[in-house]
Amino acid sequence: MNDERTAAIRACERAAAISLDAFRDGRPAGEYDGDDAKTDLDERCEEAVVSTLRDAFPDDRVLAEERGAVGPDADREWVVDPLDGTNNVAAGVPMFAHAVCLRDADGPLLSVVYEPLADDRYVAERGAGATVNGVPLTAGTDVSLSAGTVSLVPGLDAVRNYPDELARVETALEGACKRVLSTWSPCVDWGLLARGTLEAVVTVFPDVWEQPAGSLLASEAGASVREAARDGVGVYAADAATRDAVLDTLT
Repeated sequence: MNDERTAAIRACERAAAISLDAFRDGRPAGEYDGDDAKTDLDERCEEAVVSTLRDAFPDDRVLAEERGAVGPDADREWVVDPLDGTNNVAAGVPMFAHAVCLRDADGPLLSVVYEPLADDRYVAERGAGATVNGVPLTAGTDVSLSAGTVSLVPGLDAVRNYPDELARVETALEGACKRVLSTWSPCVDWGLLARGTLEAVVTVFPDVWEQPAGSLLASEAGASVREAARDGVGVYAADAATRDAVLDTLT
């Protein structure tokens, strides 16, 4: 996967050059509402990512957040989150990232998450582990759930169509751990989990754009995973005991 990894990193770095300039310049032009933002910055980042991947692998399909499917029907598909944390960039909050994930019929195969402000490059490959800046990652914690930090990651579907379920999950987590984190940049959270900083990430009807990259990063770093089931809730924890404790809390 050397060529794929190189292209994915290059794609994210090209987008990062754009997002960093925008972050320093202030709020990008676009449409802002109560639960989402659509800006020209997203489109410019997406163009950088998609063009890089298409140039490198023209026979692959690309599924991107702003433009949908690009390229031929193929056995391999790149899922692109061109800018994870648009609202944060707009608000001057230093938490945003870029993510791509290559998947095949068996699921996520390779993921790259790049957090430009920290200059951290997360790479995960199915069956080959996960790294940050070339250093192997191992999810793990010696902190109990009651003293720990859990990231809550709701997708737009959860916010718009399942607010009661989202509120139930958030209330349950607040009663079980020290802090419920909401960064509005799930890829940042996946990185924190993979490097052992968070006790768990809980998703509620997650968005497709960053979810494959994050799920592979978590699992290849050794996190204990319960993918989103029919209830829409997924749990990605530092270890099996923490995962089970979170699940007990949510039932």
